[in-house]
Amino acid sequence: MIFRAKGWKAATALSKQPECCSNSVIFEVLVKSYCRIKMVSEAVDTFNEMRGLGFSPRVETCNELLQCLVKVNRTDLFWGVYGEILECGFLADVQTFGYLIQAFCKEGKLREARELLDEVLENGWVPDVFTFNEIIGQFSRQARFRRVSELLHLMIAKGCMPDIRTYTVILDGLCKNGRVEQGLWLFDDLKERGYDPDVVTYTVLLDGLCKIGKMDAAGELWFEMHRKGLSPNKFSYNVLIDGHCKQGNMKQGQRLLAEMYDRGCEPGTVTYNTLIAGLCLQNKIYEANDLREKMLEKGLNEDLITYNTLIQGWCKQGNVLEALTIYNELLEKGLDPSVSSYTPLISQLCKEGKMQDAMTLFNEMLKRHLIPLSCTHDDLVIGHCQQADIVEAMLMFNRMLQSRLKPMEDTFRVLIQALCGEGRVDDALSVLDEMIEKGYKPGVLVCNCFVNTLCGEKMNETKICFERVIEIPRR
Repeated sequence: MIFRAKGWKAATALSKQPECCSNSVIFEVLVKSYCRIKMVSEAVDTFNEMRGLGFSPRVETCNELLQCLVKVNRTDLFWGVYGEILECGFLADVQTFGYLIQAFCKEGKLREARELLDEVLENGWVPDVFTFNEIIGQFSRQARFRRVSELLHLMIAKGCMPDIRTYTVILDGLCKNGRVEQGLWLFDDLKERGYDPDVVTYTVLLDGLCKIGKMDAAGELWFEMHRKGLSPNKFSYNVLIDGHCKQGNMKQGQRLLAEMYDRGCEPGTVTYNTLIAGLCLQNKIYEANDLREKMLEKGLNEDLITYNTLIQGWCKQGNVLEALTIYNELLEKGLDPSVSSYTPLISQLCKEGKMQDAMTLFNEMLKRHLIPLSCTHDDLVIGHCQQADIVEAMLMFNRMLQSRLKPMEDTFRVLIQALCGEGRVDDALSVLDEMIEKGYKPGVLVCNCFVNTLCGEKMNETKICFERVIEIPRR
C-alpha cells in the first residue's frame, strides 16, 4: 500500500527500523517493489544491504531483480548482482538462465547467448518466448536470417510457439536491412495464418516503407490499421511524419501533427524535430523557427537535435550570425555540442572568409574530444587558401594526411593553385604526388597551373611535370 501511494521514502525508512532489520521479508518486498517502479539503483542497494545482513534472498526475488535489470538495459549492474546471487548458493532455474541469455543479447554477445541457450535445452529446460524473441531479434538486426530460421524451427520443436512479438522483431530486422518486400510478404502471411498484428507491428512496417519512400503503400497500411480499430501511437505518427517530410510533403506532415492533438496523442520533441528538419530541407528556416516557438509554447524542450537542425538550416541560408546565436543558446542550456553542431558552422565561416572564427570552433571541437569530419578539414584547407594563408592551409592539409583522411579532389586543386601562385613549386609537386597517390587524375586546371608557373626559365621542369600529369612516357 505504501508503494502504491508513492510513499517509497517512508517504506525505505521503515526498513531501517531495528525490528525490521531482522526480517528478510521486508527487504524482499522492498526489492520487488523498487523493481516494479523501475527504481533499479534502489533495488540493487536494498539487495546488497540484505546480503550484508546475512540474508539469502529467495529465487523469486533474485529473478525479479535480474529481469528488471535486463528490461532497463542495466547489464553493468546485472552481472554484479548475478555474482552475489551465486555466492548465496542460489540454484538457478530456467527463468534465471533466460535472463542471462537476454543479458548476453543486450551486450551483443550472440555467440555466448546461443551457447547458453543450447546448454539450457540440452538440460531439458525450455526458455520462455521472451528469451527466444530477444535472441531472434538480435540475429534479425544483424541480417543473420539463416540463424533466425533455425531458432524459429527450434522453438516450435520445443513447444514454445512464436507470438506476434517474435514476428515483429523479424519484420524489424528485414526492414532495417532493406528487405521491405520480404517484410510485406511475411506480414501478409501472418495475417493469413490468423495472427493479429498490433500497433507495434504496423509501425515497424510503416517505418520500413517510409524509409524507402513508398508513401502510397504506407498510406494504405495506415488506413488498414485504422479500419482494424488500432489507434496509432506517438511512434506511428513520427515515422509517417518523417516519411512525408523527407518527400517534401510538409502539408501532410503538419496535418498529421494536428491530428495527433485531435486524437489526444501528445507529440513529443522528436515529432517537432522531424517537422523542423523537413522545413529546413526546403529552405523554410523562418517557418522552422516559428514551429520551434510553438513547440516551446506546448511545454516541450529543445534537445541537441533541435539545435543542430536549426544551426544547419541557418547555415544553409548563409546566415551564420543566426546559426551562432543558436549555438550559443545550446551552450547556455548546458547541452554538449556534437560534431553535427560544429560542421555546418565551420563550413559557412570558411565560405565567408572568417578563418579565425572557424579555427576557434575547430580548436574548441578538439578540446571537447570531438573528431572533426574529413569535410571540415577540406573546408579549412580551401578557406585558408582563399585567404592566401598558405602556411595554415598546409598545416591543415598535413593534419588530414596524418589522420589518414582523404582530401576531396577540389582540395588538392585549390591547394596546388595557391602554392603555385606563391611560387612554392616543390610543395605543389609534393601535393600533386599525394593527389595521384589518392587516385585522382589532375585535370586541365592543375596542368595549366604548373605550366604557367614553370614556363620561362624552367622549361625542363615544366616538361617533366607535364609528362607526369598526362602520363606520357619519357624518351
